[in-house]
Amino acid sequence: MEWKHLISLVLLALARRGDKDVIEGLQPHSNANKLSIEGYQGLGFPWLDFSILPNLVKISLIEHIEHLPLLERLPLLKTLRICALNSVKAIDCIGVVAGFPSLEELKLDGMPNLEEWSPLKDNGAEELPCLGSLIIRNCPRLIRFPSLSPLVHPVLWGCNIEMVLRSMRNRSYLEPLDIGHFKDLVNFPDGLLQSLISLRRLNIMSCNQLKTLPMEVAQNSLTSLSIQDCSNLLNLSDIKLLSRI
Repeated sequence: MEWKHLISLVLLALARRGDKDVIEGLQPHSNANKLSIEGYQGLGFPWLDFSILPNLVKISLIEHIEHLPLLERLPLLKTLRICALNSVKAIDCIGVVAGFPSLEELKLDGMPNLEEWSPLKDNGAEELPCLGSLIIRNCPRLIRFPSLSPLVHPVLWGCNIEMVLRSMRNRSYLEPLDIGHFKDLVNFPDGLLQSLISLRRLNIMSCNQLKTLPMEVAQNSLTSLSIQDCSNLLNLSDIKLLSRI
């Protein structure tokens, strides 16, 4: 069956493990530009490929999916949401010449075993060149992520903030940064914020164990500081940045 006029497809828990015929029979036409798959327990997506669906602009993959399809070659993909995939350990771009060339929005949420977003091979190509919005939430084991464009606004909640930021080779260009929901964060790791020399806007929320902000905050270009629900944070009077915010 061909779905010539179908441009948006939503699949909600349609298949049990091994029901390959179900997913194969729902292959959308190459004109499709939006795809959402939730609760699919099959082992693969035989038609989710850049050569079959080259016009996909938005993809959401949610719950139970064990193996990610190859998405990095989709030339027009602008929005990617990957949520609640407990089995996925890595997003692998190794061997790709230019991965996610058009991606603008990326959200990784509720992936407790995700450890890395493997970088491109060392060929001089820029990684995620168009990315402007990045949300990483509840990915506690993530320790490796590609470098980011200076235009990116990272939102980091409930992940290993030190490892994620340090893995970004060009983190010195980051201007806005939102962090929150780090239940065990008492102090920022030494030198972490000092390396963010272009940081202008810092939002911190729901870090209930956080007691102090490092003095190095005053050494960067910060012009906006927002702190919410950090009940144990002590006196900020020693940080000489408040006069210019």
